[in-house]
Amino acid sequence: MESAQNFTLINGVFTPEEGRSLLMNLLMSKEKYHGVEEFSNKIRFGKDESNHETRIKELQTIMEAVKHTSEFALQQQLNLEIRSTIEVKIIK
Repeated sequence: MESAQNFTLINGVFTPEEGRSLLMNLLMSKEKYHGVEEFSNKIRFGKDESNHETRIKELQTIMEAVKHTSEFALQQQLNLEIRSTIEVKIIK
């Protein structure tokens, strides 16, 4: 098996509304994941994992940028071309 694989997650042209919905749902899912992990670590292990808090803040910043970008595209009557590839590596 290869040590690295690439998977196409998103590849298309979307209306501003579709693109915003797609990206916001993806980002909110990631935000929820980090929130649950942070809460779980605090409850189970008494750990305060600041990397989860940092990532949540980063995701919120990205969400604001997505909102602004999609609003601009909507005002200009333009579409959004969105491409996203995920690279997965097997490591030691």
